[in-house]
Amino acid sequence: MVSPSFVEASLRALSGTTRCFIHLKLPNRHTTVIKIENRVETQAHSISSELLRIDEQSTMGRISPSAREKRLTVAAGSGDLHPVSTPIPTCPSNTARFHLLRSDYMPKYSQRTESIPRRNSSLSSTGVGKSFSGVELAKRKARQLRRRRIVSGVITAFVALISGALGFFAFKFGTEYVLQREEEIRQAVREQEFRPLMEQYRQQIDVLLRDQTYLQERLKHAEAMSQTRIVHTTETDRIYQLQDPINASNQLAAHQAYGGQYAQGIQQLSRQMLIEKFGAGPYRVEMHIAFPGNAQSAVSSASPNGKLVFEMASADQMPHTVYTFLARVSKGLYDGCSFYHNAGHVLVAGATSNVHTQQGVDLRGRFVQSGLEKIHYQEYDPTYPHKEWTVGLAGRPGGTEFYINTRDNSIDHGPGGQTWHEDPTQADPCFARVVAGFDLMERMQSFQYNKSIEGRVALLEARIVS
Repeated sequence: MVSPSFVEASLRALSGTTRCFIHLKLPNRHTTVIKIENRVETQAHSISSELLRIDEQSTMGRISPSAREKRLTVAAGSGDLHPVSTPIPTCPSNTARFHLLRSDYMPKYSQRTESIPRRNSSLSSTGVGKSFSGVELAKRKARQLRRRRIVSGVITAFVALISGALGFFAFKFGTEYVLQREEEIRQAVREQEFRPLMEQYRQQIDVLLRDQTYLQERLKHAEAMSQTRIVHTTETDRIYQLQDPINASNQLAAHQAYGGQYAQGIQQLSRQMLIEKFGAGPYRVEMHIAFPGNAQSAVSSASPNGKLVFEMASADQMPHTVYTFLARVSKGLYDGCSFYHNAGHVLVAGATSNVHTQQGVDLRGRFVQSGLEKIHYQEYDPTYPHKEWTVGLAGRPGGTEFYINTRDNSIDHGPGGQTWHEDPTQADPCFARVVAGFDLMERMQSFQYNKSIEGRVALLEARIVS
């Protein structure tokens, strides 16, 4: 690079001349000879500045040699500064002064410029600037471009991996959620389809029960009247008077036959719903039991002392009662209930609270709100009697309470075993049997039950198991 101060000093040294030549050898290996005519001293500063600017641009490869010569010509003004291709003339006196100034200025200029690195150079290990050729610069740029491409590829791959993982988990959990919602909607649709039929059967059964009650009352009244008339009439009159109860009995038998058709319809519908909702069986229910200890500690922590396992009757034997009981368990209606009474031949459980029951929970109201507070008719199968360790429903019709037979109650709880009910021919539904937890049953039999909440065995949780 040519220093403007050096060029200006050199031109001023040529003061008094009318023509001179400047020979410039620039870093891009192009040589330029500049002839200056007229006003050498007055143009010294502007010419030196223009030469420095052209030299820098030529060094950085921004202008070509032809463009550089053209710009020199324009900078000279009225043709006083222009490039020529003739050999450099020499003047002894001026040449001596030129070299004198050059030898005095160049060491200072060299020391200053060596510490300034060029744009296309890098510092070596010694701290001195090192120039690069065009090929080396191209290689260097190629290496930088490769490094950038590698880094960009790694980042792109990482982002693609994260996106793929997020997409996979979103698809997986989204699919599971959609399937679950689809199953819930399908089950709700089934319940909506069967609900009108169940309501229709329920209404018809209510009508039948009312008619049956009315006929039984007529039969009792007729029997009472016949017994009174037997005392006060002859044998002929007694036979004549017996025609009324016989007719009532015939009507009751016809009514029972008519009710049997509805019972078969309910069984068929219950069997279909049982298989669709809970499968083909076998069906098992697991009940976690906890005995009361200290009242305060029992309320604060409820840990089961054991579990009872019930195996349900098949869908062909007791479909309506089994479906009703499994529906109650699936809705958690027995959670928090109690075994509250030992009658000697049965252990009774129902919607009564204990020390582990949550405060403010209406146990019996949950059954009513769900529409599962009772069965629609007294279902019974002679092939599934009330043997020891079987489970039956209490009440007419069977309600929320169930009991475990601790002995053979086939006669007492079978057909005709409880004559104080309106229809003595009916029986309690027997729908399950105990298959696990017999040691727990012995402890429950020896437990001292009473009417307080501390005198009841807690049924913490009931759930359906496969």
